Amino acid sequence: LVLPFTIAFMGYLVCLFVVPSEKMQKWTKVAACIICCVTLICQTTYTLRLNHTNELRYESDVQVANALIQDIMQYQNADCSRPVVFIGGYEEALEDGLMYGDCLGHSVLNWATEVEPKGYHSTMRIINFMELQGTKFNAAHPDEILYANQLSHEMQNWPANDSIRLVMDLIIVKLGN
Repeated sequence: LVLPFTIAFMGYLVCLFVVPSEKMQKWTKVAACIICCVTLICQTTYTLRLNHTNELRYESDVQVANALIQDIMQYQNADCSRPVVFIGGYEEALEDGLMYGDCLGHSVLNWATEVEPKGYHSTMRIINFMELQGTKFNAAHPDEILYANQLSHEMQNWPANDSIRLVMDLIIVKLGN
């Protein structure tokens, strides 16, 4: 997003300091202003499309998180003290034609799923996201997450019936592979 603005600004500086004749300077200033305006319009459109995609993704993540919370609560005790671990990631498909950035438009439920130890960072991110939705879960210990990774190979991906298990007071949720 910054590169077109930088190029337009450099073009404007060239017009100010390099172009010697008055007539030529006037036309280059006009051209630089036109380039700046076109760049502004293009970048504004790009930014608005990214923002729209991100808003749709957020709403989708909230719906999925609420569904996950309901499913997890069937296994949780009254004070929600059982630790929860999320294995893999989940990203619901959105409509076609949306624009994605490096982070914008991608699901919070699918970030950091491959970072070692697998499941640790994604579990923390998902639990923090669910806390923003009003439900606080305890995160599993890294040793429990390693154990959950081993057990998850036998499980199906969420929202299947066998995607959530309660094993030795640990709730394991398999979101994806």
